[in-house]
Amino acid sequence: MAISRIKNSGIKTGPLKYDNALAGYPPVMAAPTATAGLSSASVAFTAIDSATSYTVISSPGSVTATGTSSPINVTGLTGGTSYTFQIRATNSVGTGAYSAASNSVTPTSEYTLAATFNAGGNWTVPNGVSYIAVYVLGSGGGGGYARRADPWSTTGNGMGGGGGGGGSAIAFQEYAVTPGTSYSINIGSGGNGGNYQNFTNGNAGGVTEFGNLVSVGGGNGATTANTNNDVTSTGGFAGNRNNNVAGATSIAGATGGNSGTGRTTNNGGTNGGAGGASNGITLNYAGLGTVNFGGGGGGGGGGGMSVYNTGASPTNGNNGGAGGNAFGATAPNGGSGNRSARTVTNGSDGTNASTPGGGGSGASSGGAWANTINTGGAANTTSIGGAGGAGRVIIYTR
Repeated sequence: MAISRIKNSGIKTGPLKYDNALAGYPPVMAAPTATAGLSSASVAFTAIDSATSYTVISSPGSVTATGTSSPINVTGLTGGTSYTFQIRATNSVGTGAYSAASNSVTPTSEYTLAATFNAGGNWTVPNGVSYIAVYVLGSGGGGGYARRADPWSTTGNGMGGGGGGGGSAIAFQEYAVTPGTSYSINIGSGGNGGNYQNFTNGNAGGVTEFGNLVSVGGGNGATTANTNNDVTSTGGFAGNRNNNVAGATSIAGATGGNSGTGRTTNNGGTNGGAGGASNGITLNYAGLGTVNFGGGGGGGGGGGMSVYNTGASPTNGNNGGAGGNAFGATAPNGGSGNRSARTVTNGSDGTNASTPGGGGSGASSGGAWANTINTGGAANTTSIGGAGGAGRVIIYTR
């Protein structure tokens, strides 16, 4: 119905927007329109000229929110519950009655941590859960062992081991599931470090799996045979990224660090190389975020060796290099050369990865020298590469 009203000393004819202030009554509101959010709802409405504030109330729960303009955001709602909303306005006369109910909407829930698997097992989807988010972290490779320097050999440089590679990772949010369904989870084992005692190379990390989400482990660090050249041992390869699952986020692992250079001359070995860093893997949804996992293992330091001779003693022994650094793993320094004849200083073992998916660091080689040809050196009883970190599966529900 069209009526006339007085405004700014003029006369204006048109439909009344439920504004009863001029008539001395509180305002009357039309039903609002609601849009679902994350544990919230946005409630839009048609404003009234004379209104100074608005109040929205939910049903069920009687959760209220106030504001001075459209829309008003109502927070603190329960995800998965259906809601309607009413609105009322306040003007200089008073506060009006609540409007008719809005359309019905169902807010979504934030994700919450449901389970973390550090070993294989089974997980059953709980009742009322239709979607999950899951992180699948591959395991790290083992670090390489080290060969000690041997100045009584024509191939006597000391070789540090390469660091193990880091595992890859894949993550998925809004992964559709059915309550009661059971998933078999496989956790990849971290690779063993190489062992000097039997010249056994380390192992690559194992595969981690949840449903069709698969993460490959990192490669093992290498150990190069003693030679009469200055050479290094290479780090383990990075776990390959799995980009075959539509909608998933995936990243490759980090490469293990190369070892330091073993020397065949009267010089110390060089520093081991740093393992590659991991930036973590991220899901951008409330309740989720970035999960950090291990980078590549640092390379072991190279062993120094003095040239063997017939009596002249070097002024100092020759030192192995410093180990490289990586996320969750630090390689030890190379051993020191010893000035006493007929001795060899052992290197140090690699360091085990301290985070899921991290590569173990490479072992460091000891230095050596001698002043008499063909005098035997002490056996190396250490020089074992560090073990890689196992994989992990992390599950969130909403």
